Amino acid sequence: MTGQSVASTDPEQGAVLRLLGTWKLSVNGQPAELPATARRIMTLLALQGPLTRSAVACILWPEADEATASSRLRTALWRLAQGCRLVDIRAGELVLAASVSVDVRRMLHTARTLMDATRGRTSTDRLPHDAASVDVFEEDLLPGWYEDWLMIEQERIRQTRLHALEALSDLMLRQMRYAEAIDAGLAAVRAEPLRESAHRAVIRAHLAEGNLVDAIRQFEVCRHALLEELGVAPSAELVTLLPVHVISCEQDVAWEGGSHSWTSAFGRRGPDGGVDQATGRRLRSQPDGKTLNSRHSDVGTRSY
Repeated sequence: MTGQSVASTDPEQGAVLRLLGTWKLSVNGQPAELPATARRIMTLLALQGPLTRSAVACILWPEADEATASSRLRTALWRLAQGCRLVDIRAGELVLAASVSVDVRRMLHTARTLMDATRGRTSTDRLPHDAASVDVFEEDLLPGWYEDWLMIEQERIRQTRLHALEALSDLMLRQMRYAEAIDAGLAAVRAEPLRESAHRAVIRAHLAEGNLVDAIRQFEVCRHALLEELGVAPSAELVTLLPVHVISCEQDVAWEGGSHSWTSAFGRRGPDGGVDQATGRRLRSQPDGKTLNSRHSDVGTRSY
């Protein structure tokens, strides 16, 4: 082992394993270093729970024959056993020691409780004290680790984080805590800029606070990202959040009910396709011939 030896720590003291953002093990409040193979074993058990020896060997060394994989596992377990007890054997299965606290497990518990609260399945009184913190859901699972067995877990954690941030935004919105609702929604957008439901969360919060221009600006961010990256227009569910006259799209948007062309509220367009003499901007007409910009907009009267 390198750095502080795990063997130098008190086995009765708990260990903390961090997998979100980076791999880090702390024992008795001090960082502890482990060989790469030992780290992989702890990570696998932390994410998938109890596994047989043969299953662990097969997952971690799929290219090796059974005898070689079993030998590597025995060596790694022997090294783990030299210090603080981090892995136990129960009913013939390897399991992470009960004294090891894992940040992913805490995050998943907080996320599930938060999502249950937004669905009315549990009281908000039962939320963990840190459930309203965006920081809990900000980091990915072991970015930079590229292993086949880990990829599904990384996507599972990513999806849980995104849903939790959207649920947090919705909960804050219901409690009229608009700044926190926007913060949670924007955290989801940062994590996945092409995720419409994240943009919808931000737009709803802006509209609830009465900030129409901010809501339009967020719509434009989403529309531009979808157009540039995927070549598609926003969905009807996103489009209908905003008053009809302020929605923008450079192409016809087809959805259930017909095809519509939208014009941006941030660039005034006239019927002749020329240039606006007041602003110098290129003019293009709407279906109804109206011209719009951010200062001269007929935003309509649609309720939202």
